[in-house]
Amino acid sequence: MGAFPEYAKFISEIAEAGYRFATMSAGAPSPETTIYLRHDIDFDTEYALRMAKIEAQMGVAATYYFMLSSDSYNPLSSYNSHRIREIAALGHKISLHFDPVIYDDMEQGLLREVAVFRDAFGVPVDIISIHRPNEAILSHEGEIAGIAHTYQSRYSKDVFYCSDSQGRWRFGSPLDSQAFANRTTIHLLTHPIWWVRGEAESQAQLDGYVSDRIERFLTHIEANCRSFSKALSVHNVAY
Repeated sequence: MGAFPEYAKFISEIAEAGYRFATMSAGAPSPETTIYLRHDIDFDTEYALRMAKIEAQMGVAATYYFMLSSDSYNPLSSYNSHRIREIAALGHKISLHFDPVIYDDMEQGLLREVAVFRDAFGVPVDIISIHRPNEAILSHEGEIAGIAHTYQSRYSKDVFYCSDSQGRWRFGSPLDSQAFANRTTIHLLTHPIWWVRGEAESQAQLDGYVSDRIERFLTHIEANCRSFSKALSVHNVAY
């Protein structure tokens, strides 16, 4: 059992409390008993797909946000784009996870990324999530280049917002919140890396993830470089 409950059990407890699940949208959140379920994919599309399949089996739709500028994965590669499209085919919404600090002109950078994401996956981009938002973003009430973002007050202050960033609930577990007790709307951000592995501590989860990625990368090299043999390579990579 990891630091968080088993994911299907966690989702079931929310559903049994009478909540309905909704994807993120550019309009004002419903004041009714609604969970806006969001996932920012910082590291891995494979883990995202595992979570998406659990949700789909339970009849739950979420919004998955993917980074075009990620150092951890390339969403346009064959491997990753296939998984992103599979997530969308399961009934989930996909959109852009945007890192504004890499651009001198944030708005122009966003418009370029939106165009690439839209063309690559054939979906509209009406609301984005921001990677590691700074105070300027958190206090930015308006849209960015005409596009809504998940840290506007109507999504992050007017409703209860909670996140599992860094492997812990930043604002307390949603199940222990006053919002949950009152059955009011919740904006819930979870990251698959904390939920799809079974280790008890966040560091162990990350260690397991790194080992998983190393194994996948060695397999990738073996498949694309005839002179490389994974069987003879050194697996105990220091990191």
